[in-house]
Amino acid sequence: MSTGKHNSIKSLTGKKAYIQNCLNIWNNTCTWSKKQAASCRSVCQNFLSRIKPLWTEKTKRLFFSGAVSCSVIAVVCMVLVCTCSIGCELTVNGQVIGIMRNQAEYTDLIEKINHEIAYVTHGDFTPGGEPEFSACILAKNKFTAEDDMKERLKATSQSMIPAYGVLVDHEMIFALPNEDAALSVLSNYKNSFLEGKENGTASFCQEVTVSHCFVPKAALKTEETALSALQKGRMEMYQLAQGESLDAVCAQFNIDVDELLQNNVIKDINHPTPGALIIPTGKPLISVKTQETLTAKEVIPYNTVEEEDASLYEGSLIVKQQGSDGLKVVEASVTAINGIETKRDILSESLLTAAVDHVVQKGTKELPKATGTGMAVPAKGTLTSRFGSRWGRNHNGIDMSASIGTKIYAADSGTVTYSQFNDGGYGYLIKIDHSNGLETLYAHCSELLVPAGTVVAKGDVIAKVGNSGRSTGPHLHFEVRLNGKPIDPMTYLTGLN
Repeated sequence: MSTGKHNSIKSLTGKKAYIQNCLNIWNNTCTWSKKQAASCRSVCQNFLSRIKPLWTEKTKRLFFSGAVSCSVIAVVCMVLVCTCSIGCELTVNGQVIGIMRNQAEYTDLIEKINHEIAYVTHGDFTPGGEPEFSACILAKNKFTAEDDMKERLKATSQSMIPAYGVLVDHEMIFALPNEDAALSVLSNYKNSFLEGKENGTASFCQEVTVSHCFVPKAALKTEETALSALQKGRMEMYQLAQGESLDAVCAQFNIDVDELLQNNVIKDINHPTPGALIIPTGKPLISVKTQETLTAKEVIPYNTVEEEDASLYEGSLIVKQQGSDGLKVVEASVTAINGIETKRDILSESLLTAAVDHVVQKGTKELPKATGTGMAVPAKGTLTSRFGSRWGRNHNGIDMSASIGTKIYAADSGTVTYSQFNDGGYGYLIKIDHSNGLETLYAHCSELLVPAGTVVAKGDVIAKVGNSGRSTGPHLHFEVRLNGKPIDPMTYLTGLN
């Protein structure tokens, strides 16, 4: 037999042995499991045989009775959890104030009372006795309402009395003895903003309520003093220090001394006694919003239009067309806060008169340079009167006689600053500013040819000789002024004998 066959037979024999071994292990395991199961059954049967004599009718009743009791207790506990709450009862001087969730709510309650009465007391609230706390059980979430507890707590203090408090955003500003008086004060104050408004409405900007509650005695007012308090506005308390002056306090709060004296009794204003001062802040206690529909005429402003003109020098601005405003009727809804307009909505507009544009001609021609010396003779005529003393008074220029209508020329380049009739004796007068401190005047004209704002060049025709104003005959009165002071024109003129 070959080696290959021998190895094959050996391998097959080994596999059979391995399979037989696995079968033996499985049989042993099954045999052990059957033995264990039998043993367990034997133990259970033995236990049942031992307790069977003890499981009498009495034992059964006791077992079921305990089970039922536990069930009842569990149900009761569930009912209590679902229908009841554990709270903290607050009492003051033996009087039950209410039941709260926990003791910390008492601190919140005191803080809310202090906020409510802070403006009218300027101090902290103190109950009429020491608070006492005790745990209790109550119907689910049936805690005492916060407002009820606040009132019962305030009622314990001797400084509180029942009245009708006026509250703005939950802050008390004053109180009155009855509700009608409180409502009347609020109505009168609100309606005061409607004076002169035929179709206006008014409302408070904040939440304003009148509540029957316990209020500090200091908060109680009459209708007159309550309305006056609203009109004066919010006040602040300020502690005046030793040696501090009233002027310093007024400067700090931007008020007049008279305002300070109107709200405080001060015997010596120069040496005031240290202590509390009432300071007017100018802020309203209650803001009032008004709305009204207004119909009024409104002006339509005219537009200014510039037109370039190459025939005019740069800098010339000549009115070609005088503008005029238009007019329209506007219906608007106007909203105001404390009498100050805050919003205006236009409802409709109707045109009465259209606006007319204001048209100005703007020069673009290159401006000639002003010389300032060697001025041209302003007119063809005869020199009849010089600069200086004349007839017992000073003559501020020179006079040149000429026929009415003779042309008058600009002595030098510059801008016409005045061109109209002068009531001071000059008659029709032109002034030219030469932008170097020099100014020339041309008086007693019969006709003015250039308006104010025109830029002229040396030698341009600007007017015609006349006899207007205080004059003894047709002539040109010519002046030269340096920085506003008249000087002799002959200093600058050339070619005039």
